Amino acid sequence: MNIPAHVWQVLVDEAAPAAAVLDGVGQFLFRSRQFPALSQSDQAHLQQALAAEQSTLDLTDNNGLAWHFRLRRIGEFRLLLIPGSQQRDAAIDLFLSLLHAGGDVFAAAAQALGRALGWRWVGVSRFVGQGDSVQVLAWWDTDHLAETFQYSLYGTPCEQVVARDGFCAFSNVQSTFNEEALREMGAQIYAGMVYRGRDGQALGHLFALHDQGDVDPAQAEAVLQLMAQVVGSQLVLLDTEEAMARTSRQAYSDGLTGLGNRLAFDRAVDDLAESYEQGRFADALVLMIDLDGMKAINDHRGHAAGDALLIAFGKLLPHLGRSGEQAFRLGGDEFAMLMPGADLSLGPLLQSRAVRVVDEMRCGGFPEMGMSLGWASLTEAQGQVRSALALADQRMYADKRGKRSRR
Repeated sequence: MNIPAHVWQVLVDEAAPAAAVLDGVGQFLFRSRQFPALSQSDQAHLQQALAAEQSTLDLTDNNGLAWHFRLRRIGEFRLLLIPGSQQRDAAIDLFLSLLHAGGDVFAAAAQALGRALGWRWVGVSRFVGQGDSVQVLAWWDTDHLAETFQYSLYGTPCEQVVARDGFCAFSNVQSTFNEEALREMGAQIYAGMVYRGRDGQALGHLFALHDQGDVDPAQAEAVLQLMAQVVGSQLVLLDTEEAMARTSRQAYSDGLTGLGNRLAFDRAVDDLAESYEQGRFADALVLMIDLDGMKAINDHRGHAAGDALLIAFGKLLPHLGRSGEQAFRLGGDEFAMLMPGADLSLGPLLQSRAVRVVDEMRCGGFPEMGMSLGWASLTEAQGQVRSALALADQRMYADKRGKRSRR
Protein backbone atom coordinates (compact mmCIF):
# COMPACT_ATOMS: atom_id res chain seq x y z
CA MET A 1 0.00 0.00 0.00
CA ASN A 2 1.65 3.26 -1.19
CA ILE A 3 -0.50 5.34 1.15
CA PRO A 4 0.86 4.97 4.70
CA ALA A 5 -1.54 3.91 7.42
CA HIS A 6 -0.92 7.06 9.46
CA VAL A 7 -1.97 9.21 6.48
CA TRP A 8 -5.30 7.38 6.22
CA GLN A 9 -5.79 7.71 9.97
CA VAL A 10 -5.13 11.47 10.02
CA LEU A 11 -7.45 12.03 7.09
CA VAL A 12 -10.38 10.17 8.62
CA ASP A 13 -9.81 11.86 11.99
CA GLU A 14 -9.35 15.41 10.71
CA ALA A 15 -10.95 15.77 7.29
CA ALA A 16 -14.65 15.73 8.16
CA PRO A 17 -17.19 15.05 10.91
CA ALA A 18 -17.26 11.46 9.69
CA ALA A 19 -14.98 9.54 7.37
CA ALA A 20 -13.85 5.98 6.73
CA VAL A 21 -11.52 3.93 4.53
CA LEU A 22 -12.55 0.53 3.15
CA ASP A 23 -10.50 -2.15 1.44
CA GLY A 24 -11.20 -3.84 -1.88
CA VAL A 25 -13.88 -6.13 -0.45
CA GLY A 26 -15.68 -3.39 1.46
CA GLN A 27 -14.23 -4.04 4.92
CA PHE A 28 -13.53 -1.02 7.15
CA LEU A 29 -9.82 -0.34 7.64
CA PHE A 30 -10.05 3.06 9.31
CA ARG A 31 -12.98 5.10 10.54
CA SER A 32 -13.32 8.30 12.50
CA ARG A 33 -14.73 8.32 16.00
CA GLN A 34 -17.84 10.12 14.72
CA PHE A 35 -18.55 7.63 11.95
CA PRO A 36 -22.12 6.38 12.43
CA ALA A 37 -23.00 2.86 13.50
CA LEU A 38 -24.64 1.20 10.52
CA SER A 39 -27.61 -1.13 10.53
CA GLN A 40 -27.63 -4.30 8.47
CA SER A 41 -29.69 -2.57 5.79
CA ASP A 42 -27.17 0.30 5.69
CA GLN A 43 -24.34 -2.21 5.40
CA ALA A 44 -26.10 -3.79 2.43
CA HIS A 45 -26.75 -0.35 0.92
CA LEU A 46 -23.05 0.48 1.29
CA GLN A 47 -21.94 -2.71 -0.43
CA GLN A 48 -24.33 -2.04 -3.30
CA ALA A 49 -22.99 1.50 -3.69
CA LEU A 50 -19.42 0.22 -3.77
CA ALA A 51 -20.25 -2.45 -6.35
CA ALA A 52 -22.00 0.13 -8.52
CA GLU A 53 -19.05 2.56 -8.24
CA GLN A 54 -21.35 5.31 -6.94
CA SER A 55 -19.80 8.69 -6.21
CA THR A 56 -22.20 9.55 -3.37
CA LEU A 57 -23.98 7.61 -0.67
CA ASP A 58 -26.84 8.52 1.71
CA LEU A 59 -27.16 6.58 4.97
CA THR A 60 -29.37 6.80 8.03
CA ASP A 61 -27.81 5.72 11.32
CA ASN A 62 -29.46 3.91 14.21
CA ASN A 63 -30.54 7.23 15.70
CA GLY A 64 -32.38 8.27 12.57
CA LEU A 65 -29.78 10.86 11.53
CA ALA A 66 -29.14 11.21 7.80
CA TRP A 67 -25.55 11.17 6.52
CA HIS A 68 -24.44 12.17 3.05
CA PHE A 69 -21.05 10.84 1.92
CA ARG A 70 -18.94 11.20 -1.16
CA LEU A 71 -17.19 8.02 -2.30
CA ARG A 72 -13.71 8.22 -3.76
CA ARG A 73 -11.82 5.26 -5.20
CA ILE A 74 -8.05 5.29 -4.58
CA GLY A 75 -6.69 2.18 -6.26
CA GLU A 76 -8.26 -0.74 -4.46
CA PHE A 77 -9.39 1.43 -1.53
CA ARG A 78 -12.52 3.54 -1.00
CA LEU A 79 -12.71 6.75 0.98
CA LEU A 80 -16.07 7.78 2.48
CA LEU A 81 -16.05 11.46 3.36
CA ILE A 82 -18.58 14.14 4.26
CA PRO A 83 -18.30 16.67 1.40
CA GLY A 84 -16.46 19.87 2.29
CA SER A 85 -15.23 22.89 0.35
CA GLN A 86 -14.32 22.43 -3.29
CA GLN A 87 -10.68 23.28 -2.53
CA ARG A 88 -10.47 20.86 0.39
CA ASP A 89 -12.00 17.94 -1.52
CA ALA A 90 -9.82 18.64 -4.56
CA ALA A 91 -6.69 18.73 -2.39
CA ILE A 92 -7.58 15.42 -0.72
CA ASP A 93 -8.29 13.71 -4.03
CA LEU A 94 -5.10 14.98 -5.66
CA PHE A 95 -2.98 14.17 -2.61
CA LEU A 96 -4.21 10.58 -2.34
CA SER A 97 -3.90 9.99 -6.09
CA LEU A 98 -0.30 11.23 -6.06
CA LEU A 99 0.56 9.05 -3.08
CA HIS A 100 -1.05 6.00 -4.65
CA ALA A 101 1.01 6.64 -7.80
CA GLY A 102 4.18 6.41 -5.73
CA GLY A 103 4.84 10.02 -4.71
CA ASP A 104 6.21 10.94 -1.30
CA VAL A 105 4.06 12.69 1.29
CA PHE A 106 5.85 16.05 1.13
CA ALA A 107 5.88 16.41 -2.67
CA ALA A 108 2.30 15.16 -2.93
CA ALA A 109 1.13 17.70 -0.33
CA ALA A 110 2.85 20.62 -2.08
CA GLN A 111 1.53 19.64 -5.50
CA ALA A 112 -2.01 18.92 -4.30
CA LEU A 113 -2.23 22.23 -2.43
CA GLY A 114 -0.79 24.22 -5.31
CA ARG A 115 -3.24 22.78 -7.80
CA ALA A 116 -6.26 22.85 -5.48
CA LEU A 117 -5.73 26.39 -4.17
CA GLY A 118 -4.57 27.84 -7.45
CA TRP A 119 -1.83 29.77 -5.65
CA ARG A 120 1.53 30.15 -7.35
CA TRP A 121 3.85 28.79 -4.66
CA VAL A 122 3.47 26.14 -1.96
CA GLY A 123 6.21 25.00 0.41
CA VAL A 124 6.43 22.04 2.77
CA SER A 125 9.20 22.48 5.32
CA ARG A 126 10.89 21.23 8.44
CA PHE A 127 12.91 23.30 10.91
CA VAL A 128 16.57 22.40 11.28
CA GLY A 129 19.55 23.50 13.34
CA GLN A 130 18.26 25.08 16.53
CA GLY A 131 14.88 25.61 14.91
CA ASP A 132 16.06 28.86 13.32
CA SER A 133 16.48 27.57 9.77
CA VAL A 134 13.88 26.29 7.34
CA GLN A 135 14.59 23.30 5.11
CA VAL A 136 12.05 23.22 2.29
CA LEU A 137 11.28 19.56 1.60
CA ALA A 138 9.00 20.20 -1.39
CA TRP A 139 8.40 23.39 -3.41
CA TRP A 140 5.56 23.88 -5.89
CA ASP A 141 6.06 26.73 -8.38
CA THR A 142 3.15 27.59 -10.69
CA ASP A 143 2.71 24.21 -12.34
CA HIS A 144 5.62 22.00 -11.28
CA LEU A 145 7.73 20.81 -8.40
CA ALA A 146 10.87 22.95 -8.35
CA GLU A 147 14.27 22.71 -6.65
CA THR A 148 14.17 22.84 -2.86
CA PHE A 149 16.21 25.22 -0.71
CA GLN A 150 16.97 26.38 2.83
CA TYR A 151 16.70 29.79 4.46
CA SER A 152 16.80 31.56 7.82
CA LEU A 153 13.52 31.80 9.72
CA TYR A 154 14.37 35.21 11.19
CA GLY A 155 12.36 38.18 9.87
CA THR A 156 10.10 36.10 7.61
CA PRO A 157 6.33 35.60 7.73
CA CYS A 158 7.14 32.00 8.57
CA GLU A 159 8.56 33.20 11.89
CA GLN A 160 5.18 34.77 12.68
CA VAL A 161 3.43 31.47 11.91
CA VAL A 162 5.54 29.77 14.57
CA ALA A 163 5.04 32.60 17.07
CA ARG A 164 1.25 32.64 16.64
CA ASP A 165 0.99 28.84 16.78
CA GLY A 166 -1.79 28.48 14.25
CA PHE A 167 -3.01 29.62 10.88
CA CYS A 168 -1.45 32.91 9.86
CA ALA A 169 -2.12 35.04 6.76
CA PHE A 170 -0.88 38.37 5.36
CA SER A 171 -2.63 40.21 2.53
CA ASN A 172 0.23 42.64 1.81
CA VAL A 173 3.19 40.48 2.63
CA GLN A 174 5.81 42.67 0.95
CA SER A 175 4.83 45.78 2.90
CA THR A 176 4.59 43.82 6.16
CA PHE A 177 8.01 42.14 5.85
CA ASN A 178 11.11 43.84 4.53
CA GLU A 179 12.41 40.73 2.84
CA GLU A 180 14.22 40.82 -0.48
CA ALA A 181 13.17 37.32 -1.50
CA LEU A 182 9.48 38.27 -1.29
CA ARG A 183 10.07 41.32 -3.49
CA GLU A 184 12.00 39.30 -6.05
CA MET A 185 9.21 36.73 -6.19
CA GLY A 186 6.52 39.36 -6.46
CA ALA A 187 4.54 37.71 -3.67
CA GLN A 188 1.40 39.53 -2.55
CA ILE A 189 -0.45 37.04 -0.34
CA TYR A 190 0.91 34.63 2.26
CA ALA A 191 -0.76 31.91 4.34
CA GLY A 192 0.91 29.37 6.61
CA MET A 193 0.29 26.73 9.23
CA VAL A 194 2.80 25.24 11.69
CA TYR A 195 2.89 21.57 12.72
CA ARG A 196 4.25 20.32 16.00
CA GLY A 197 5.57 17.09 17.45
CA ARG A 198 4.21 15.13 20.40
CA ASP A 199 6.26 17.29 22.77
CA GLY A 200 4.80 20.51 21.34
CA GLN A 201 8.03 21.44 19.56
CA ALA A 202 7.51 23.07 16.16
CA LEU A 203 8.66 20.60 13.49
CA GLY A 204 8.05 22.71 10.41
CA HIS A 205 5.31 24.50 8.53
CA LEU A 206 3.18 24.42 5.42
CA PHE A 207 2.90 27.73 3.55
CA ALA A 208 1.50 29.16 0.34
CA LEU A 209 2.14 32.42 -1.52
CA HIS A 210 0.47 34.07 -4.47
CA ASP A 211 1.55 36.90 -6.78
CA GLN A 212 -1.94 38.33 -7.14
CA GLY A 213 -4.11 39.98 -4.51
CA ASP A 214 -7.46 38.69 -5.74
CA VAL A 215 -7.56 35.60 -3.47
CA ASP A 216 -8.92 35.33 0.05
CA PRO A 217 -6.36 33.73 2.40
CA ALA A 218 -9.17 32.69 4.76
CA GLN A 219 -10.47 30.28 2.12
CA ALA A 220 -7.16 28.42 2.30
CA GLU A 221 -7.24 27.99 6.07
CA ALA A 222 -9.19 24.72 6.29
CA VAL A 223 -7.14 23.10 3.51
CA LEU A 224 -3.82 24.17 5.01
CA GLN A 225 -4.86 22.98 8.47
CA LEU A 226 -5.82 19.54 7.16
CA MET A 227 -2.67 19.05 5.09
CA ALA A 228 -0.53 20.36 7.94
CA GLN A 229 -1.92 17.57 10.12
CA VAL A 230 -0.96 14.99 7.50
CA VAL A 231 2.52 16.40 6.87
CA GLY A 232 3.09 16.82 10.59
CA SER A 233 2.27 13.15 11.20
CA GLN A 234 4.81 12.20 8.54
CA LEU A 235 7.52 14.31 10.18
CA VAL A 236 6.71 12.83 13.59
CA LEU A 237 7.11 9.38 12.03
CA LEU A 238 10.42 10.35 10.41
CA ASP A 239 11.74 11.85 13.64
CA THR A 240 10.77 8.66 15.47
CA GLU A 241 12.47 6.48 12.87
CA GLU A 242 15.59 8.65 12.91
CA ALA A 243 15.72 8.51 16.71
CA MET A 244 15.37 4.72 16.62
CA ALA A 245 18.12 4.50 14.00
CA ARG A 246 20.41 6.65 16.15
CA THR A 247 19.68 4.48 19.16
CA SER A 248 20.42 1.36 17.13
CA ARG A 249 23.69 2.81 15.83
CA GLN A 250 24.70 3.76 19.36
CA ALA A 251 23.86 0.28 20.65
CA TYR A 252 26.18 -1.30 18.08
CA SER A 253 28.92 1.35 18.03
CA ASP A 254 31.95 1.82 20.23
CA GLY A 255 31.50 5.20 21.87
CA LEU A 256 35.19 6.14 21.64
CA THR A 257 36.28 5.02 18.18
CA GLY A 258 32.98 4.82 16.30
CA LEU A 259 33.82 1.27 15.19
CA GLY A 260 31.47 -1.63 15.76
CA ASN A 261 31.44 -2.80 19.36
CA ARG A 262 31.41 -6.32 20.81
CA LEU A 263 27.65 -6.61 20.26
CA ALA A 264 28.05 -5.64 16.60
CA PHE A 265 30.97 -8.05 16.26
CA ASP A 266 28.99 -10.99 17.61
CA ARG A 267 26.14 -10.24 15.23
CA ALA A 268 28.55 -9.86 12.29
CA VAL A 269 30.21 -13.20 13.17
CA ASP A 270 26.83 -14.91 13.03
CA ASP A 271 26.07 -13.25 9.70
CA LEU A 272 29.45 -14.33 8.34
CA ALA A 273 28.83 -17.93 9.37
CA GLU A 274 25.39 -17.94 7.76
CA SER A 275 26.66 -16.39 4.52
CA TYR A 276 29.50 -18.91 4.30
CA GLU A 277 27.13 -21.82 4.84
CA GLN A 278 24.91 -20.48 2.06
CA GLY A 279 27.87 -20.41 -0.32
CA ARG A 280 27.97 -16.65 -0.87
CA PHE A 281 31.79 -16.75 -0.87
CA ALA A 282 34.43 -19.46 -1.04
CA ASP A 283 36.50 -18.30 1.94
CA ALA A 284 36.91 -15.49 4.45
CA LEU A 285 39.61 -14.13 6.73
CA VAL A 286 39.22 -13.13 10.35
CA LEU A 287 41.81 -10.80 11.81
CA MET A 288 42.54 -10.26 15.51
CA ILE A 289 44.60 -7.24 16.64
CA ASP A 290 46.10 -6.16 19.94
CA LEU A 291 47.87 -2.83 20.42
CA ASP A 292 51.31 -2.88 22.02
CA GLY A 293 52.46 -0.08 24.29
CA MET A 294 49.01 0.93 25.49
CA LYS A 295 49.82 0.39 29.17
CA ALA A 296 52.98 2.48 28.93
CA ILE A 297 51.05 5.36 27.35
CA ASN A 298 48.36 5.24 30.03
CA ASP A 299 50.93 5.00 32.86
CA HIS A 300 53.27 7.74 31.68
CA ARG A 301 51.09 10.10 29.63
CA GLY A 302 47.65 9.57 31.16
CA HIS A 303 44.42 7.96 30.02
CA ALA A 304 43.54 10.95 27.83
CA ALA A 305 46.58 10.09 25.69
CA GLY A 306 45.50 6.46 25.66
CA ASP A 307 42.06 7.46 24.44
CA ALA A 308 43.62 9.64 21.76
CA LEU A 309 45.64 6.63 20.60
CA LEU A 310 42.52 4.46 20.36
CA ILE A 311 40.64 7.14 18.43
CA ALA A 312 43.51 7.62 15.96
CA PHE A 313 43.93 3.89 15.48
CA GLY A 314 40.19 3.44 14.98
CA LYS A 315 40.40 5.78 11.98
CA LEU A 316 43.33 3.87 10.45
CA LEU A 317 42.22 0.32 11.16
CA PRO A 318 39.83 0.04 8.16
CA HIS A 319 42.83 0.75 5.89
CA LEU A 320 44.17 -2.71 6.72
CA GLY A 321 41.43 -4.37 4.73
CA ARG A 322 39.63 -3.72 1.51
CA SER A 323 36.96 -1.09 0.97
CA GLY A 324 33.77 -1.69 2.95
CA GLU A 325 35.10 -4.38 5.29
CA GLN A 326 33.98 -4.33 8.90
CA ALA A 327 36.24 -3.30 11.77
CA PHE A 328 35.46 -3.63 15.48
CA ARG A 329 36.79 -2.64 18.87
CA LEU A 330 36.23 -5.60 21.16
CA GLY A 331 37.27 -3.78 24.32
CA GLY A 332 40.39 -2.16 25.77
CA ASP A 333 43.10 -2.31 23.09
CA GLU A 334 41.68 -5.35 21.29
CA PHE A 335 40.32 -5.03 17.75
CA ALA A 336 39.09 -7.32 15.00
CA MET A 337 38.23 -7.34 11.31
CA LEU A 338 36.08 -9.66 9.21
CA MET A 339 36.95 -10.06 5.52
CA PRO A 340 34.40 -12.06 3.50
CA GLY A 341 35.79 -13.41 0.25
CA ALA A 342 39.45 -13.06 1.27
CA ASP A 343 41.84 -15.97 1.77
CA LEU A 344 45.33 -16.60 3.16
CA SER A 345 46.97 -15.12 0.06
CA LEU A 346 46.05 -11.71 1.49
CA GLY A 347 48.38 -12.27 4.47
CA PRO A 348 51.51 -10.53 3.09
CA LEU A 349 49.46 -7.48 2.14
CA LEU A 350 47.96 -7.35 5.63
CA GLN A 351 51.42 -7.48 7.14
CA SER A 352 52.78 -4.66 4.96
CA ARG A 353 49.73 -2.49 5.61
CA ALA A 354 50.08 -3.11 9.36
CA VAL A 355 53.65 -1.81 9.21
CA ARG A 356 52.46 1.35 7.46
CA VAL A 357 49.70 1.90 10.03
CA VAL A 358 52.17 1.58 12.90
CA ASP A 359 54.59 3.98 11.20
CA GLU A 360 51.81 6.51 10.70
CA MET A 361 50.73 6.21 14.33
CA ARG A 362 54.28 6.69 15.57
CA CYS A 363 54.77 9.73 13.36
CA GLY A 364 51.44 11.05 14.62
CA GLY A 365 52.61 11.32 18.21
CA PHE A 366 52.59 7.76 19.57
CA PRO A 367 56.19 6.50 19.32
CA GLU A 368 55.52 3.79 21.92
CA MET A 369 52.80 2.21 19.83
CA GLY A 370 53.06 -1.23 18.27
CA MET A 371 50.61 -3.80 16.97
CA SER A 372 50.35 -7.58 17.15
CA LEU A 373 48.04 -9.37 14.77
CA GLY A 374 46.98 -12.79 13.71
CA TRP A 375 44.65 -14.04 11.00
CA ALA A 376 43.01 -17.26 9.93
CA SER A 377 40.79 -18.43 7.09
CA LEU A 378 37.50 -20.26 7.34
CA THR A 379 38.70 -23.07 5.08
CA GLU A 380 41.57 -23.95 7.41
CA ALA A 381 39.03 -23.99 10.28
CA GLN A 382 36.65 -26.30 8.39
CA GLY A 383 34.24 -23.41 7.85
CA GLN A 384 33.74 -22.75 11.57
CA VAL A 385 33.97 -19.01 12.21
CA ARG A 386 34.47 -19.35 15.96
CA SER A 387 37.29 -21.84 15.39
CA ALA A 388 38.91 -19.45 12.92
CA LEU A 389 38.67 -16.65 15.47
CA ALA A 390 40.34 -18.82 18.12
CA LEU A 391 43.12 -19.69 15.66
CA ALA A 392 43.63 -16.04 14.71
CA ASP A 393 43.74 -15.14 18.41
CA GLN A 394 46.44 -17.78 19.04
CA ARG A 395 48.51 -16.42 16.16
CA MET A 396 48.10 -12.87 17.41
CA TYR A 397 49.45 -13.79 20.85
CA ALA A 398 52.27 -15.74 19.21
CA ASP A 399 53.16 -12.58 17.29
CA LYS A 400 53.14 -10.62 20.56
CA ARG A 401 55.38 -13.16 22.33
CA GLY A 402 57.80 -13.17 19.40
CA LYS A 403 58.22 -9.40 19.62
CA ARG A 404 58.91 -9.59 23.34
CA SER A 405 61.57 -12.28 22.83
CA ARG A 406 63.34 -10.11 20.26
CA ARG A 407 63.66 -7.11 22.55
